[in-house]
Amino acid sequence: LMNQALTAQASPDVPALKTAIRNSFATHGFMDYRRMRAFVQRAMTVPELLGNLCRTHPAEVAELALYAMRYGIKSYENLDDSDGSFGDIVRDVAMIHLEACREARPDGVKLARTVFKFQLQDDWVFFAFEDYAPLLGESGVAEYRKLAETAWQAVPSCGPKDKIRFSDRADYFAITRIMEELEQYAGDTSALVAVKAHDLSSPYHYLQIAELLREAGRETEALEWAERGLRDFAGYGDDQLVAFLLKVYDESKRYADAAELAFRSFRARPMVSRYRQLHDAATKNRDWQTRRRAAWQILDEKLVDRKPTRPQWESPDTTGSLRVEILLWEKDVDNALGEAKAHGCSAWVWRQLAAACEMTHSDEAVRIYQSMVDGIVDCRNNNAYAEAAELTEKIGRLMQARGESAKFDAWRSELKTRHRQKRNFMKALDALEL
Repeated sequence: LMNQALTAQASPDVPALKTAIRNSFATHGFMDYRRMRAFVQRAMTVPELLGNLCRTHPAEVAELALYAMRYGIKSYENLDDSDGSFGDIVRDVAMIHLEACREARPDGVKLARTVFKFQLQDDWVFFAFEDYAPLLGESGVAEYRKLAETAWQAVPSCGPKDKIRFSDRADYFAITRIMEELEQYAGDTSALVAVKAHDLSSPYHYLQIAELLREAGRETEALEWAERGLRDFAGYGDDQLVAFLLKVYDESKRYADAAELAFRSFRARPMVSRYRQLHDAATKNRDWQTRRRAAWQILDEKLVDRKPTRPQWESPDTTGSLRVEILLWEKDVDNALGEAKAHGCSAWVWRQLAAACEMTHSDEAVRIYQSMVDGIVDCRNNNAYAEAAELTEKIGRLMQARGESAKFDAWRSELKTRHRQKRNFMKALDALEL
């Protein structure tokens, strides 16, 4: 039908092409992934044929491309486009519309209204204002701004303590993107900051403003916004905002401020990455030992002094895991081992600890690895069997290096006896070169 509409006459049969486009993009209910291949093959004819028609009939193609975009966006909501194939098709149609407008040069004001209307429906950013702005002219850009500002006025501002959230509005993300693109195109940093400051419901929004101001060379204002973000969201819970401030403090040689911020950040949410930040900042401020003692006091207060109810290598005690991880980062294997034995840690941290013990505490590494093998095998799948066999080989090499080959053979024999019914695991063990 589409080919006939193109070849039957000098001017394209627009109504027939619209029918063909509608049929090509029709989903008839939700389109699952299994049906997508046939659908995509049918849909890809739209950009192919519109592209061929664009040079000779740009005005008609502009109209047809918009028609296709309307149905494409509607269909996009009703299919499983996991591999992005249909998204690429719709994006190609959007590019053809832009190219057709460049050729046809439609009225700027009408085009501004069209682009704005579609952008409000466009959650996938198929249309970008900066692409169309050169085609709109002064009157078109003015019309676009008028439409955008009118819609923007209907969106309430949102502060840290407000219950209103922009995400509750269906058009929030679209109108926000429109306003940001508009001010970016105008090159007005202050206006762009005002747009972003409309929603201060998250520390990340303060960070975005701070980064924007810093990029514009407005360092003092950038710092003020970042520090304001920390004050408005007490607790120093945002890693990116803290990292931004630490970098600014470091570059301006405000080492005391950096050390204090890093300590408050660690106190709010103790974790290895924040401990490293504290170490770096406090080292430059020459008070690392004092800060380290304070950090460990925090860990002591959080530690639940109890014996694990499960084997130590399965302990869910996150505080114990953190203590061990920090000591491993400090390369203090002896104390890390003592912490793990006393308070337990997660299986992953036990694995890290065993790896750290291999060179200097190989007997402990063997003990830890042996404790893990049965649990891995009991997962009962080939990946687990391969992992358990690899761990068994590591145990064998460590024990052989210690002159304990006979002990290893006896342990492996017991392991095979316990799991003799797991044939694939037996095959994996037999394949080891030990």
